[in-house]
Amino acid sequence: MRNQTFANNMGTTYVQRDVVSSTITTSDVNIFETVGNGVLIESVTVTTDATGLAGSTNFVLKANGVTFFSTAVSGLGANAVKDIKNASVTGSTVTVPAGTKYITVAGTAAVGTGAGVATITLGVKRLDSNSTVNPI
Repeated sequence: MRNQTFANNMGTTYVQRDVVSSTITTSDVNIFETVGNGVLIESVTVTTDATGLAGSTNFVLKANGVTFFSTAVSGLGANAVKDIKNASVTGSTVTVPAGTKYITVAGTAAVGTGAGVATITLGVKRLDSNSTVNPI
């Protein structure tokens, strides 16, 4: 499983987390933790491997309980790429408030199945120097 954090010179930090299809449940599962005085999630990209995701109806990402990305699992088959602009249900930027908060993943209607992997990449801008986002 790949968990990475890297920054560019524009002030945006990118964090990545791999999620295996069969580990996606209908309950929110913590995949990133934010700490500090808040962050802005500016971008989301979900990329699948040669197997893709299966099982659930929608693939949902939430920040502090608020959905900011949701797309049909049928669009996350083999070698798919979805982002905020082409998510089939919703895609938006979101501000995660101060304190320790979680970014979660879940499926709707059914649990995920199979061995396919989705790599979730978030582009995050810290609202101050004390804020961080880490894969968990």
